[in-house]
Amino acid sequence: MKVTIVKEDGLVIVNDEVRLGLDLSGLDSSFRALQWNGEVGDLEEVFDGRPVNTQITSLTPYQWCIELWQSASNSAE
Repeated sequence: MKVTIVKEDGLVIVNDEVRLGLDLSGLDSSFRALQWNGEVGDLEEVFDGRPVNTQITSLTPYQWCIELWQSASNSAE
């Protein structure tokens, strides 16, 4: 599964299916974006106005964002 999350836009993309306008306010204030390729990912955060990228090996802390995406997908049907 490939995932993109962009907090500012309320954007979650799962396997090329886009959902915009999701409430991602529960993400940390430093969170900017996340790219997940199925095994590892890249987390971009902002500290003191500077972007910091960190490799991540678990999507678990962001699973709730995928659940929001799924809820939006279900309501669109």
